[in-house]
Amino acid sequence: MAETVLIIAGEVSGELYGALLAEEIKKFYPGVDIYGVGGERMTKAGVELIGKVTGAFGLVEAISYLGRIKEIFRSVKSFVENRRPKVVVLIDYPEFNLKVAEHAKKLGIKVLYYVSPQVWAWRKKRIKKIKRVCDKLAVILPFEENIYREHGIDAEFVGHPIMEEIERIKGAKSYIRDGIGLDAENETMALLPGSRKSELKRHLPLYF
Repeated sequence: MAETVLIIAGEVSGELYGALLAEEIKKFYPGVDIYGVGGERMTKAGVELIGKVTGAFGLVEAISYLGRIKEIFRSVKSFVENRRPKVVVLIDYPEFNLKVAEHAKKLGIKVLYYVSPQVWAWRKKRIKKIKRVCDKLAVILPFEENIYREHGIDAEFVGHPIMEEIERIKGAKSYIRDGIGLDAENETMALLPGSRKSELKRHLPLYF
């Protein structure tokens, strides 16, 4: 039986990272079976989904998706128990993913947290649980490595996947400007209200 990797991106915002990671894994280990929680991007990258992203964000949204979240967790728990993947890769979404990490750890399955919780911004006490249930962290911001290492956690800065994607595109800045009809000579201001529907509803009215 081929080695198995489980990638969990609980939200749309993390699904791109999951897809890019799956593509890289396939390049180096073409025989690996990759399963996950994600969406269309991850499916196109060769991931067989055992659950789909919820798009939930914040308390109100989480409550509205609660039944679906519980169902996905049951699917993940069953998969981990029965398939015993080589490693579980968690992407952001800490409320859900730390529970998965705890369950995987009890079964002796390696846990890699990729795009780790922003403990430097809020809920700093969460770092104790991260240390207890995760084997390694792959962080995307350079200063995060030292923060986690100071607490005895094996963390490594691996670069930001979005920046790497942009750098791969020759003449990325002009390419992006041309693509949306902007004059390359003029200064540009970007309004970035968020990637989730709930963020757009809350944030966009504040801009205007």
